[in-house]
Amino acid sequence: MPSTLFDSAGLAIVAYAQVDGVTGESENTTTLANSGVYTTKLGAGQYLVQLSTALGQDPSRDLIFVQPTATTGLGFNIPASLVVDGDDYSKQVLLGLGTTAIECNFDVLVLRTILP
Repeated sequence: MPSTLFDSAGLAIVAYAQVDGVTGESENTTTLANSGVYTTKLGAGQYLVQLSTALGQDPSRDLIFVQPTATTGLGFNIPASLVVDGDDYSKQVLLGLGTTAIECNFDVLVLRTILP
């Protein structure tokens, strides 16, 4: 039977943040973001997640999860999310339904593989 333990999967948590969909900000506190992560809003449904220089992630070795957390006015539709790796220090998050950009709160989690 395969192991389901997180550490045996060879993954480590690099960064996380809770992002306000209207402002695009996440406070750099232990409850909303960690490790110098900060976010900015680029446009409707477009956000930039910046990692500190100490947390640079090769785009081929990172794993990023985005989970919308507020869907006010959207009914039960959860916006689709897309992450675009800009470089080792910036990740762009796009939220929307079809071709319509959506502004909603979301959480982001950046993992990396620790296996060679």
